[in-house]
Amino acid sequence: MNSWTEIIEYHRWALEQWHPVVPRFQDAERAEKVYSHILRCFAAWLPLLLEGHDRSMTPHGLDADLEVVFDQLHRASQTDLGRQVPFWKEGEIKAEAVLHHMLNHQTYHLGHLRGLAEAEGLTDFPDTDRVYFEASRRSDLGSNP
Repeated sequence: MNSWTEIIEYHRWALEQWHPVVPRFQDAERAEKVYSHILRCFAAWLPLLLEGHDRSMTPHGLDADLEVVFDQLHRASQTDLGRQVPFWKEGEIKAEAVLHHMLNHQTYHLGHLRGLAEAEGLTDFPDTDRVYFEASRRSDLGSNP
């Protein structure tokens, strides 16, 4: 498994952990907007990395098929990440920087969800730090974390 594959699988796992929590927020509409924003940004940025891709091809919202979204991210990670791509007012940047940005953006907004959860007094939200992903993979394989 290459490093991008592992990183992308971690991000899929993290979104999957938060998915069932979002509707339980007191202000579920706000939490769903944050969650959906992550996926809408994937939809906006994936066309920079995948030739012939447009934002309508990436599902978003709480009902989005994460399998489709993360398949697209995996395909993007297999492209030439050293190439320059247009990036709004910043001009051209490396495709790898766009992929990093997309995933870091998700992490930022999962922290946003955590802050909203804590502000509402929710205590049963997921810990999605990378170490918990690694521990869950070891336990899935039958070994102790």
